[in-house]
Amino acid sequence: MHCVQCVRSLETLPERVEGVWKSEVHFPSKSVRVSFDPARITEDELETQFRTMGFPPLPHHDASTTHIHRPLIARLAVAGFAFGNVMMMSLADYVGGPTFRDSGFEYGFKVWSMVLTLPVLLFSAAPFFQRAWAGIRQRSMNLDMPVALGILTLTAQSLWMDGLGYFDSLAGLVFFLLLGQWYQNWSQARLMREHSLDEWLPVKVTQVQEDGQENLVPLAALNAGMTLRLLHGEIVPADGRLTSPEATLDLAFLNGESMPKTVKSGQTIQAGSRNVGASFHLVVDKAVNQSELMRMWNSEAFQKDLRSTLLTPIDEVAQHFTWVVLTLATIGWLAWWPDVTMAWTVFASVLIVACPCALALSIPFAYGATARHLASRGFFLKHVDVVERFAQIHDIVFDKTGTLTTSSTFTVQWHPAADMSPMAIEAAVSLANQSAHPLSRALVSWSDVGVAKVPITSYRECPGQGLEGQIQGKTWRLGSAAFTGSSVPRSAEGTWVHLACDGQTQGAFFLTRPLRPDAAKLLQTLKEQGHPLHLLSGDGDGEAPRFVTWFGSEHMHFQQSPQAKMDFVDRLDQVAMVGDGLNDAGALRKATLGLAVADQLYAFTPSADALVEASSLGNLPEAIALATSARTTVKLLLAVSVAYNLVGLGFALQGWLSPLVAAVLMPLSSLTVVVLALTRANLAANKLT
Repeated sequence: MHCVQCVRSLETLPERVEGVWKSEVHFPSKSVRVSFDPARITEDELETQFRTMGFPPLPHHDASTTHIHRPLIARLAVAGFAFGNVMMMSLADYVGGPTFRDSGFEYGFKVWSMVLTLPVLLFSAAPFFQRAWAGIRQRSMNLDMPVALGILTLTAQSLWMDGLGYFDSLAGLVFFLLLGQWYQNWSQARLMREHSLDEWLPVKVTQVQEDGQENLVPLAALNAGMTLRLLHGEIVPADGRLTSPEATLDLAFLNGESMPKTVKSGQTIQAGSRNVGASFHLVVDKAVNQSELMRMWNSEAFQKDLRSTLLTPIDEVAQHFTWVVLTLATIGWLAWWPDVTMAWTVFASVLIVACPCALALSIPFAYGATARHLASRGFFLKHVDVVERFAQIHDIVFDKTGTLTTSSTFTVQWHPAADMSPMAIEAAVSLANQSAHPLSRALVSWSDVGVAKVPITSYRECPGQGLEGQIQGKTWRLGSAAFTGSSVPRSAEGTWVHLACDGQTQGAFFLTRPLRPDAAKLLQTLKEQGHPLHLLSGDGDGEAPRFVTWFGSEHMHFQQSPQAKMDFVDRLDQVAMVGDGLNDAGALRKATLGLAVADQLYAFTPSADALVEASSLGNLPEAIALATSARTTVKLLLAVSVAYNLVGLGFALQGWLSPLVAAVLMPLSSLTVVVLALTRANLAANKLT
């Protein structure tokens, strides 16, 4: 798998093979994930289908970078050895002239050149022939057909003509083609390593020490044997065993099952399960990068239905490219006939020099380089094509709690009711201790000293409303006034969290918190850049006065449920949704660009396009500027690729290019694209530093 057409062939597998539902390609890792009906097609039949298409599969655990590169390096070594030795013998012909031809060595050198070139044809060039033949069998034109025809043309021409022939050009052609493929694979593997989930994912999870103390650790630091506490709404980041009496899990991310499942102590919990009950303890069995979490992040199930506007023309070019090249090569051959030698030379040169590799590399490398710079600024992208979505956004929608305001720094005041229960504070803290919501964490932090936690049963969390649980046979609720049925005085700038027991008001917490340090500057910069700003919050409008400067009263909406947020975002075009990933999953998925803000606690949101560290949210204007520059770079590289092919074809049709020079120009064009992409990305990043 090395070009756009390869990806297209694999992803259209459901259209050609009965029983295959879906085929997802991850190009950097050279892997494909297939969903199929085992009653209609077996694994063996599916493997045979892949081999017929020219893509013999490796098992997932063997599909490492080393295994991918090893056969290619072996073929490259054989071609390089043959090329060097055949070139040395050809030098005698180039330098000796008539003297060499009269010496009697010419025939022997030609035989040895044929012998050395034979492994190149049978081994080094074999993948080109296999993929070309697979295309013929599938009745589709792929990009290996012109290359295979060029190699066969040079072989036939060298055997037919007098003298040493073009065996040096043939070996050199295969060597440079394989060199270009190796460089592309190495570069893509490097991009993949630099964007590994466990390296850049900025979120953390709660670890429980042996003495019972809790602290936050990054996902990359998780090892087997660690004990974690998973709060309500959090997704299990690594496979492990339950040590709490029981846990209630939502397995929809893993198997689509909508009904929660109850797991008992000692049972295994798979990464990707979401906690929908009270908090529980889990002992880690495997690291994050060995779990299903990585697969979920890249799964098509959580992808948007938005396709890059720049990928479509590239796919169209790749689809018709081979027919255009074959037509031009045939025209060149006819134009130079009856000069047989020149006609076949032009035919081979046209087939070789016209390569869309540079065209195919423009987006991965331009956007890949930009994604690295975005990661260094705290933005982790799900895929490199998310860069283009950054460049497309117009409206920007912000959640308030945990996004523009801090999620851990609060001033908390308790306002008790006249007939408050003696255990009201303990009940409120125990309920809050089950949840990952920023307001809940604030109450837990406020009560860390001197407040005991009591057991809870039948716990549930209603997003955007509050928490409910059974404590000592009574129903306690903590949340909004409507949820608890409470009523207390309102404050101009703050949030009320009410507490009720069996419908009786017990009191309320009044919480105030500052904006994030860079929030004011961020909003002002985005407003000056012309982005319409909108504020959506599930809280009341008590904090509206502090945001009216940037949003205006008409663009602020409070007491919004998750469904209301999703519907609002769905009504906008080219919109970015910035939320904390807890109650904003639907809005993040509906938005053109979904940014999940990660602050302290782990709240994985597969439907988001990117994760951003809360402390780095102020870099959003820079991220948009980098993405806009990358999109300009892609357009420039597309123009360079088209110009290269036009110039190369012009020289080849006039007979001014030998097949060997054409073979050198192919990887050189790819190198040019890579250098331009990296250089422009670095310049844009340095300019914003």
